[in-house]
Parts: sequence; C-alpha cells; structure tokens
Amino acid sequence: MIAVVASAMLTACYKDKGNYDYTDPEKLTVVLPVDRFSAKVGDTLKIDPEILMDGKPLVDTANYTFEYYAFTGSLTAITGKRKDLGGGRDLRFPIGLLTGDYALYLKITDKRTNYAVYNKWNLKITSDFSVGWMLLSDINGQARLDMVAGNDSSARLYYDVLDKLQSGVTLQGSPKFVSCYCLQNNSTKIYYGIHVGTSQTTQRIDCETMQWNALNNIRYEVSGDIKDNFAPDWVRSKIQTVSYMKEDTNIYYYNYSRSVRYGVPINKISTEPYTFKASKYISISGSSSEPSILYDETNHRFVRHIVGAVNCVSMPTDAADSTFSYQDRNYNLRYMVRSHFGGGEAFAIMENKTTKKLHLLRISTTGANIRKTYWEEMKGIDIEKGENFCIDDNYGFVFYNVGSKVYKYDISTYASYVAKDYGNKKISFMAFQETFVRGSLGIATYDPSLPAESCGTWERFTVPQFSDPLKLIVSNNGFGKIISVAYKPQ
Repeated sequence: MIAVVASAMLTACYKDKGNYDYTDPEKLTVVLPVDRFSAKVGDTLKIDPEILMDGKPLVDTANYTFEYYAFTGSLTAITGKRKDLGGGRDLRFPIGLLTGDYALYLKITDKRTNYAVYNKWNLKITSDFSVGWMLLSDINGQARLDMVAGNDSSARLYYDVLDKLQSGVTLQGSPKFVSCYCLQNNSTKIYYGIHVGTSQTTQRIDCETMQWNALNNIRYEVSGDIKDNFAPDWVRSKIQTVSYMKEDTNIYYYNYSRSVRYGVPINKISTEPYTFKASKYISISGSSSEPSILYDETNHRFVRHIVGAVNCVSMPTDAADSTFSYQDRNYNLRYMVRSHFGGGEAFAIMENKTTKKLHLLRISTTGANIRKTYWEEMKGIDIEKGENFCIDDNYGFVFYNVGSKVYKYDISTYASYVAKDYGNKKISFMAFQETFVRGSLGIATYDPSLPAESCGTWERFTVPQFSDPLKLIVSNNGFGKIISVAYKPQ
C-alpha cells in the first residue's frame, strides 16, 4: 500500500481506498520539515516536498498526480468550499486568500491504481496590506496603484498592487485621486474601501483583500441617471456616515444615516435658483457639528454646508469685523484645506486679482460660532509662484514649492526659507495627511531622466518647530510620477 509519512511533527495521514482494484505498491514517503505553513497576502506560498520511494528519492513522478487545496478553518473544523491551489509535485501559489486560518491538503494519486493518500497541515495567512500608504502614479498617461505596506521600520513596496494581488480590476485612464475611509452606521460596519479615481471612472477596492467586483464602481453609490464617462475629481469622508464627492463643477453629498446617496449637487444656496461653480478645494471638518466650507467660484464667496442639509448656506456676517468679507470679487481662491492647528481651522490662500499678492485667511469652525481668526498678506520668497501648498497641523506653517525648491513659511514672522531643494527632480505631490497620520510632511518627486514606471520617490519628514532642517522619516522609490497619496489605516 501507499503511505505518506512526513517528519515526526506532521499530522497523521489517511487513505481513501475507494472501489478500485489495485496491487500493493512501494512505500511512498513525503518529508517536510514543518507541521504548519504561514504566508502573507501578495507572497507566493512555496512547498517543495522531499518524496522518497522505499527510502530513496523518487525521480520519476509520471505515474502520480498531485493536488494542493485548502479549506477555511483548522484541521479539526474546516468550513467553506474547497480552494484549489495547484497541481504538480511542488507548489507555487500566489496568495490571494483572505487572512485567517486554513487547513491545507496534499493529495497524491497513483494513476495506475487510482489509489489516493492525503497529508494535511495548518496554514495561516496574514497580510502586510492592513496598513500603509497607497500611491497613485502616472505612467505615460495611465494610472497605476502602488503601496508602501506596513510600518516605516518594516515597510514592503508593492508596485502595481492591484495586478500583483489579482484584484480583478485594471485601471483605465490617467490618474486623479486615491482615498481611504470607512463608512458605517453607529457600530455596524457598512464598508471600508479604497477609492481610486481616473479620467474614466472611479472604482472601490476592498481594504482587506484588495479585491474588486463590478458593483464596486462609483456608479452604484450614485442615485439617478449619470453620464457614461462619470469620473469624479475626488471622494473624501467627513465622518463615518458622511462623505463628499466632486465631479466637474459640482459637489455631491453622501449620508448613510439619512439614506442620502450622491445625486443632487449641494453647491447651491437654498434661496437661489441656480447652482454655482464649486472650487476643487474644500475644508472638511471631522465633526458632525461643524460645517464644511466650500468656495463659490461663480460669485467669489465662501459658503458652508451643514450635515443633514441638501444645500449650502451663506457665511455669518459680523459688522464689527472689517478685515475681509467672505465675498470679495477682488480675490480668487488659490488653495484651501482644513487644518487641526488652532483647534480646527480652514486655511484659505487668497490671490488678489490685480496685484497677484497672496493673503492667508483662517476661519475657525469649532464651537458655536464661525469666525475669522487671521487675515494677513503672505510675504514669503516667490510665494506668488507657489505650485503646491499644504499646512502643518502642529505649528501652522505653510509649505509650498516653486520648481524643485520646498519653502517653509512662518505665519508669525511672515518669512520663509528653503526647507528642501530637490535639484533636477520635479515635485508632483506634497501634503500633510489629514486624518489618520498627523504631523508628517509627505513629498513626492520624480526624475524625468528615468523610466516613467520607476522615476518616482515618496518621502516623509518630521517638521521641527523652529528653523531646524526637516528630519527624514522614510524614503521609498521605484514609483511612477505620483499624483495622489492616501494613508490606509488598520
């Protein structure tokens, strides 16, 4: 008879005699040094069993078939359907399974007699993809999603992560944005996904498995008829039941608790007949009691949206405050973001249409009153030429770049200095992560002389309180031209 015998640590084998006529063949021995296997999602599970025939290596396996398969659960309590992993003597299986415990089987069948024997092991699948940075790159006009998985000290880089994990979707079109967040109602998880937007559409990827199906297209989160080439500019969360989406000149609102899907634009004052052209910049507070601040490019004014409302309302007026009106046709909005500095404020950089000089407006949205806390001209070096802006949550510094130089602007001293000079490299993205990882400055650069698929670098820095140099936390390369970055929490 055939017996499969592994090392002393292996679990016992069992035979399936079936209803076959067979002769007693030689004794077959399978030797492996472990009684359990472990692998990570995205890795390849490799098993190279040593097979002996009567104590000697089996060279000719033509008379045998090999099947590796698994069930969820453990060896004592298997569940679910059989998952085939591969045939052949040696196993090479790219892990695309859910994280968890599995019962792994190896079935060997003698083709001459149809006599089969089995061996089994415990298999544990873990994931590096539970936490990390998602980076959306431009590769010659096409979007590619990469990932820096894990913590800074043990990060692993995955280029074209959707292809590596066989997610089921291929990104089409040029890159627009990537965002990560969870939408849920009270303690009941609804979904937690990665939204990836391109010039053609937006897809939602499962955060745990990195898998996709056709129902994960953004179209299924929108009510009513939408155009075929519906491709949002961004999708961002406010709280766990509320999010915003911008497409073309409109901003839409999603509220799970109130059964409101994206559908009717909110960029409209309730007392006015028409929608206005909404800026791509928005200040989104993480509190349901605080409004989000939008900018109306049609009428050159700030407006606010309150959770639960289907339209925007005007900003409050203060007759005693003459620093800056919330509506001024002499100014255009250059940049706006919500910052945690000052307890929570909207930082808006305004450009005078005539002089081209920049002014910084800060709006406090915490507490019962909305109020302006700061309005000053910005006098930093070449700040009018700033290409990318971002705000330090800890100290309120304004970072901006002109070409390859990154400047740090102090709102207290009205002075700036070069914080980083990238020389021949170009800067494609610069931001402080708004929600999950505060305080670190992220900068994406690319070298035009390198191949498009590997020209990009992603770096993160700690920002000192005073004029000390930026302190590098981590630097990773091999990406494309990075357009958008989002942090994926556990």
